Amino acid sequence: MARKQNKALIPLDEVAEGIILSVKNNVEALLRGHFREIDKVRDESDTKKVNVAFGILIDGSESVPKILTRIRFAQTVTDERVDTLEDPKQPRMFDKEAWENTKRQRDGKAAASGEKDDDSGE
Repeated sequence: MARKQNKALIPLDEVAEGIILSVKNNVEALLRGHFREIDKVRDESDTKKVNVAFGILIDGSESVPKILTRIRFAQTVTDERVDTLEDPKQPRMFDKEAWENTKRQRDGKAAASGEKDDDSGE
């Protein structure tokens, strides 16, 4: 069975190593610089969680690479509401008005067909 080569062990050129070092140092500096704020957001959160994300833009359009490292953090808020509406074709249970409307409709159909209603007391 062939063994996969670990890409982290492949030597990189000087520019790549410089980019990696820049990103590492900037991520650490940003995290250290904002840690109290991040910790406050986490502490005030109901879930005691905070999302921290880093964005890295490597701009190679110039003769030397430019690296932008950005931090973003926020409390995650999830909110939802679910409603289930009543079926308008079904009579509402324990609703006197709906029951009477259904009964009138049923009585009207029975009268039209000449049937006698068992609930009418007749």
